[in-house]
Amino acid sequence: MTASDGREVRQFTVPRGPVRLGSAEDNDLVLPFPGVSRHHALLEPLPEGLLLQDLDSKNGLYHQGRRMREVRLFVGSEVRLGEASLRLESVSTSEAEAALVLDGPSSDLGLGPNAQSGTGEMSERLVAGSPEAVIGFVRWLEAARNRRSRPSRRELLERARRVLGSASLLVIEAGRTPGSVAILEMVGRTPDPSALDTWAEGASAPAFAVSVEMGDATKGLVLLSTAEENTPAPWKRDFLEFVVEALSGDSAAAFSRDPPAQESSDLDLPPEMIVGPSKASQALLADLALVAESEQDALLQGETGTGKELLARAIHASGSRSDGPFVALNCAALPAELLEADLFGILPRVATGVDARPGVFSHADGGTLLLDEIAEMPLPLQAKLLRVLQEREVTPVGGSRPQRVSLRVLSSTNCDLGHLAEEGSFRTDLYYRLRPLEVRLPPLRDRLDDLPDLLTAFVAGASANGGKKIRGISQKALALLMAHDWPGNFRELKQEVERAVLLCSGGGILESRHFDRVLAAVSRKKNGRRDETTDPEPTLEPTPQGKAPTRPTTTAPPALADRVADLEQQAILNALEEAQGNKSRAARLLGISRSTLYAKLKSFRID
Repeated sequence: MTASDGREVRQFTVPRGPVRLGSAEDNDLVLPFPGVSRHHALLEPLPEGLLLQDLDSKNGLYHQGRRMREVRLFVGSEVRLGEASLRLESVSTSEAEAALVLDGPSSDLGLGPNAQSGTGEMSERLVAGSPEAVIGFVRWLEAARNRRSRPSRRELLERARRVLGSASLLVIEAGRTPGSVAILEMVGRTPDPSALDTWAEGASAPAFAVSVEMGDATKGLVLLSTAEENTPAPWKRDFLEFVVEALSGDSAAAFSRDPPAQESSDLDLPPEMIVGPSKASQALLADLALVAESEQDALLQGETGTGKELLARAIHASGSRSDGPFVALNCAALPAELLEADLFGILPRVATGVDARPGVFSHADGGTLLLDEIAEMPLPLQAKLLRVLQEREVTPVGGSRPQRVSLRVLSSTNCDLGHLAEEGSFRTDLYYRLRPLEVRLPPLRDRLDDLPDLLTAFVAGASANGGKKIRGISQKALALLMAHDWPGNFRELKQEVERAVLLCSGGGILESRHFDRVLAAVSRKKNGRRDETTDPEPTLEPTPQGKAPTRPTTTAPPALADRVADLEQQAILNALEEAQGNKSRAARLLGISRSTLYAKLKSFRID
């Protein structure tokens, strides 16, 4: 069931019982559209379709141009309420229900990827300060226990405060001196001292509390919530008691004290760098911590789009040279004759019209230099780079006096640099000089557990940039994205999310149809596997004796894309044969870069 005013779209599942709809927040279905009354209509399911009854609203119900007291809705029928239209559609439940909720306070209540139920279903709207918000808290807590991640007391208290809708939540010590309290832990706003005095003197408003007993060392502690209302709802006291049980009882060992600080606590990660819960991401974080502690040069290897530059920035920001500059140079973006000057600098009057300028080694002095796409550096320049790395001295083009530099050098590539060194297209001595430390970035297909976290962040960013509100991602869309191989990794995911947000109506949920390119890629992959497993090997046609057998004729010529692929594959094989297996020479014969050739060899499965 879809409601829209042409600018914003909201989808709801068909209710199982009577519900009230209108613009007020206390309705079962909230339609915040112009012309919709606070309590506009009553919706009731029937054996076939729905019955919509007007509740004496100002603008009434209009069906096929006529105002009506009640309207029977069937699949495809539509009724207007003010400027909004309500339409009953046959939509997959997995498309209508959000697997990731992104709208409003619910995104702060532990309703992310680790808070889903076993089936992936969750409530459409879980609002802070409501009993429904407890669901998200319980799911988050269960997921944390399953992962054995042991969230800190402060994190548990902060999430509980949001569920309660309280201004603050405190662990206090009371009873030593009558009428006085000592705050041991606090989340939220600092409360007015008079509120604590009121509570300490025996009054319960505007605060309510539950005793905390976690052993002899913590007797006399009280969990105190400062509430906006004078008489908190009964469910809030029950929830507060549940939080106390999480802080004590069976969970005392896990939640009675904050966990020891992880090695990653001192890391300074760029805002764009999202580290999810997958084992691959956690291993990468551990590698990052080790590399950041060192002063040695490092080599970052990973497929395109895996975030090598982000990792380099994190290493720089978390290391001892963080106060110095961070300079990045793409070695594949410049021709060889200009790359040397950009690396080492150039003196004036070396050539007509050339002005003096320092190179990136000088710009990065005191900080970190990232040499991106290092595999694309020409062999003659590799020898000069090797000397600079060994001596930490730079001689500008046209100069004779070397200049001392102090910096850390990080290199990155999407190629297997060790393989290139073995075949002779990259200097072996330079390879070993670049990799005192080596980090391999895992592709997104090996980090699919991170996908919900990445989607949440990317959708939020795209929505903010586009000025559009997206309420969530459907279960079917999430399943589709989990089934994709993501050859372009995080860069591809971000681009697909931005495109999906652009295609989605404001206030809507991202559905699988908004990821049409991913849908096509997944379909091609499934069809390809089906063809490989089910298509029989073509048989030879029987022929008269003495004649050569012939292949069966096809009714249609091969697709243009297949013919182009065949020609491209044959051209690569010819170039490799002419180059006697040397891939660098074959790439030059084909007029493409080595990294492009390696990608094509992989796609054609050519060893």
